Amino acid sequence: MAIGIYYLRFAESLLLLIPVVLISSIFLVPGLAMLINRIKRVKMRKLLMNRGRKITAKTVSVEMNQRYSVNGVHPYYIIAEKDGEKYYSDNIWFNPQYVPDEVKVVIDQDNHKNHAIDLTWLKTDKKMVTEKFRIVLFD
Repeated sequence: MAIGIYYLRFAESLLLLIPVVLISSIFLVPGLAMLINRIKRVKMRKLLMNRGRKITAKTVSVEMNQRYSVNGVHPYYIIAEKDGEKYYSDNIWFNPQYVPDEVKVVIDQDNHKNHAIDLTWLKTDKKMVTEKFRIVLFD
């Protein structure tokens, strides 16, 4: 008799576990997808920097990325062009004061859509950037 009651309680606890697993998977699947996407982008960037072809492209403009924001702050990006092809930089979280007329671009020889603009020339004042976000976060 005691074994039957224990088995029934164990089965009930398993039934209660099913909704918890289903609800947590709703958050787990998109989180894993974002993590895998980020890892693939980082690997592609490293491969591109090691094996890509370096070119010099003319800077066209610096624009604000209106499609993306964090705490109401929109990042900037640089648009460069060479031989009719446009190249876009990663997000820059402050307005760059000085942008040279030409920037270095690393491109994949097989697929020109895989590219990266070299932003090592950009001097970042990390204190300025973090204080800007601190004001937005704690106002």
